[in-house]
Amino acid sequence: MKGKRNELEDALKSLESCCPKDVCDSIQQTLSSELRKALLNLDRARSREQELREESDALLEGMNIIISSESTRKAFKTVLEVLKRLLSFDDAFVLREQSNGCLSAVASTSPLFENLVWQSGAMFRHVLAGNSVNVRDISISTDWQEQPPEIRRNVSSALHTPFNTTAGRAMLVCTSSRAGFFNKSRIQLLERFSPLAGQALYNLEINDLLRDEISERKQAEESLEAALTNLRSAQEELIIANEALTHEIQERRKAEDALREAYDDLELRVEQRTTELRESNILLQREINERRRAEEEKEKMFVQLLQSQKMESIGHLAGGVSHDFNNLLTTIIGYSELALKMLPQSHPVREYITYIDSAGEKAAALTRQLLAFSRKQMLEMKVVNLNAIVDNLGKMLTRMIGEDIVLEIHTREEVANIIADPTQIEQILMNMAVNSKDAMPHGGRLSIRTADVFLNEEKAARHSGMRPGAYVMLSVQDTGEGMTKEVQKDIFEPFFTTKVRGKGTGLGLATVYGIVKQHNGHIYVDSEPGQGTLFTIYFPATEKQVPEHELALPKPDAFRRATETVLVVDDDASIRSLVTDTLTPLGYTCLNAANGKEALQIAQTSKETIDLLLTDIVMPEMNGPALAALFKEQYPESKVIFMSGYISGVDISSIINREDAFLHKPLTPTKLLNKLGEVLGS
Repeated sequence: MKGKRNELEDALKSLESCCPKDVCDSIQQTLSSELRKALLNLDRARSREQELREESDALLEGMNIIISSESTRKAFKTVLEVLKRLLSFDDAFVLREQSNGCLSAVASTSPLFENLVWQSGAMFRHVLAGNSVNVRDISISTDWQEQPPEIRRNVSSALHTPFNTTAGRAMLVCTSSRAGFFNKSRIQLLERFSPLAGQALYNLEINDLLRDEISERKQAEESLEAALTNLRSAQEELIIANEALTHEIQERRKAEDALREAYDDLELRVEQRTTELRESNILLQREINERRRAEEEKEKMFVQLLQSQKMESIGHLAGGVSHDFNNLLTTIIGYSELALKMLPQSHPVREYITYIDSAGEKAAALTRQLLAFSRKQMLEMKVVNLNAIVDNLGKMLTRMIGEDIVLEIHTREEVANIIADPTQIEQILMNMAVNSKDAMPHGGRLSIRTADVFLNEEKAARHSGMRPGAYVMLSVQDTGEGMTKEVQKDIFEPFFTTKVRGKGTGLGLATVYGIVKQHNGHIYVDSEPGQGTLFTIYFPATEKQVPEHELALPKPDAFRRATETVLVVDDDASIRSLVTDTLTPLGYTCLNAANGKEALQIAQTSKETIDLLLTDIVMPEMNGPALAALFKEQYPESKVIFMSGYISGVDISSIINREDAFLHKPLTPTKLLNKLGEVLGS
């Protein structure tokens, strides 16, 4: 190329020197112009030759890098750096197609494009199909506009050239911050490079696979050699072990002979030891039986403790609500009874009020049962005779159990007195009668019997928890369906019932148990399926006699006209209103006070003589007994009636005087008037 240029320059000089002056100037100028153009084209050809040489060197350098590299990613990155230096673009990266259709970057000249995942759009699929795509302005490319902003920030144009690898299709992407940067020569160079790079990379990956296979085979050969070495060692050890085993067999034969000699001696010693062990076993069995009895007794005491704690918890719950609840029931039941007395029989509202009154009575009964089985109800303990209570309740029990059940009462023999609350004893009899009635749906026989019983130490030991002494026995026996031993274990548990849902509350026998225990008594059950049930209750006997004034008191006329003045003290306004509304129409004069302090002020300023103090026991600041003591100082001849819905399961006689009376809440007009007639009439 350089020689041709020199020839052209020499020809131009010769033409200028040899041409005569008379030659046409136009011919000379034309020839000179053509020669200069030829020189310019020659310079351009030389420049292009230099560029092609540099491109070839770059391609050769890239191929050498790929071939000599041990890492595909490292080879790619190095080649991209060479291309970037050669073609002066900004960045380049290689995208490989994944199984899910996306494209992931496997090499890049910039950390921005590393670990990049591209969604395969229409343009990318076109490139992967084997077509180069030059995006002169990425702002008009849908595939590029779908990429994150940070990827597109410094990119204005991009060239995409495809190639294949063993792992699938791939493409080389070169980017520039200048729009339309990639011209025809750059595109041709990159298109020539891509298939060469793909083939070189394919060979590199094949070499990697071969290298890995050779390495695995070498490891397998080494493992096999090690296994052969271990096998030889094992054979040597087996020979040694065989010799040792032969020696051991000989030693065992000697040992068997010695063992046979020792066996005869051992047999004699075993016989002697067996005799000793038999004697020790008898002693040990006795100790085990004693421990078992102690464990059973311990378990029984633990069950009793749990039962006691359960009753205590339920008692706290029932006691906590019973005081306020009984006040509410007093208002409901009391005004229901007053309304029923005022309304004629034909009034249409009378039936509704009857329902309200019945529901209130059931709620009051449920409250009493909760307090009873938890042993928290208030008791009016007095000396009573069990025969008298049973006889007085006989007619009511007959109506309660129905005509298909025969009631037999055996109270002919006199029995000792007991200290009890007669109302609670009646509750026991009614609950047990109802229980027996439910156990005899087709009729039967119910027997109630009383008797004096004296238990010595031997008999008392047969009944768990009982002490020797005199008792009065109350037994209730029916000919009903009976019960299994499993049912008997839970028969006194609260809310336990064998009846169908909605038939019973499961509180009947639990209430009986609570009342019996609160009277320091004991209750036992004996039953078999189909053989009926026998309940036996023992109450401690007393030598005290029933007071004469309690043997036969005539019932006063509760609804007589009266002229007495009554001071009513209760912190619940509805109770005071009920008492006033009940007594005022009958001629009583009612003075109302909300607390003890207010009651004493009324007593001091009242112009009328107060004949009776009707006061609640539990009140804020000053309770009922304290109020009564101060009231009696001013009115020593006046009567006192205490009333309360709940006082933590105590005997009422322990907190009020003997001459004072007590009235259970919930109150009803009838109960109130009967008690007033009884106290004022006496």
